[in-house]
Amino acid sequence: MDTRLVVVLIALICCTPRASGQTDSSSSSASLHGFPYVYYTPETDWAFGGAAVVTFRINSAPELSPSSVMLDAYYTVKKQYKITLAPELYLDKNRLLVSCSMEYGRIVDKFWGIGPRTADSDSTEYVKRIIRFQARALMVLAGGLKAGVLYEYDRTSMLDTGLNPLLQAGTVDGSGGAVSSGVGLTLTWDTRDNIFYPSGGSLHQFDYTVFSPAFGSDHAFQRSKLDLRAYYPLGGGHIIGVQGGGMAISGTAPFYMLAPLGGDMIMRGYFTGRFRDRILLAAQVEYRNMFFSRFGGVVFAGAGDVASSFSSFQLKDVKPTYGAGLRFMMDPKEKLTLRVDFGVGRGQSGIYLAIKEAF
Repeated sequence: MDTRLVVVLIALICCTPRASGQTDSSSSSASLHGFPYVYYTPETDWAFGGAAVVTFRINSAPELSPSSVMLDAYYTVKKQYKITLAPELYLDKNRLLVSCSMEYGRIVDKFWGIGPRTADSDSTEYVKRIIRFQARALMVLAGGLKAGVLYEYDRTSMLDTGLNPLLQAGTVDGSGGAVSSGVGLTLTWDTRDNIFYPSGGSLHQFDYTVFSPAFGSDHAFQRSKLDLRAYYPLGGGHIIGVQGGGMAISGTAPFYMLAPLGGDMIMRGYFTGRFRDRILLAAQVEYRNMFFSRFGGVVFAGAGDVASSFSSFQLKDVKPTYGAGLRFMMDPKEKLTLRVDFGVGRGQSGIYLAIKEAF
């Protein structure tokens, strides 16, 4: 069970530093928000960490969308840790978007096998060290249409396969760790009225990435990702968000790079990668409302599954998910939220603490 029980959320800090000479009403000020946290899961035991995010506008230009830099780090009593740094920059009057994510950590993960019907087991854990870097740059072509390039690097080292028989046998691609390095193209249609808390518009994005030995990858494979989102205002602060999409893998990929079902973004309630395969399809709908000035809530439901091919999907295998969450508006001007979601899947559940909306 991927159950993250947040037992302490200490001292939510909302400070707004400004350059000298700016007033409180200035739209070009930077804002810093941070909080420490403590949580417990069966996988990590007790964990201690903190997160912070800075929002600002490049060159203090009020016409730009807000840029942000997020930093998150945690350490557990089982000697797990992960540090994540994720800047997202809007430049040249919003005509250029540059974003990246950098991760380093020692992670206790789980692997149940490949396919939509893998059985529960007490021998799924393994320990890995990860070094990840993802970057993309998009330029505006016309209106909300953007196109660009992306790069992804993933170095996974197996530190301990524990008692996992699937990995100990060494017959699964990536069971000894691997380097995955790829370049690709990205195409985006973005008409959202706010990048952090949309109440209208849509975001449609397609990525195609080629991982090849020519780029330093140990395996040759291709990955396609489709993400479709739309937001519908109902009046009075009530919003409906809808998301659908999926992932397709071709070639020979490490098992941990196959399409994963679950996590804190879509199919909440399932451990990330509880089910993995070459194809993932998933969809969700979410109702949102800020019922107080800075506090709000959501309810959501969705469904999804994985398969080895599109023709292999079966209705009886589709997994449901549903849940609810609380929101705290850390930055009312930019509509940047802190969220705590509780998701329920088939036979498992999860509690998720994160900055920014799930979609």
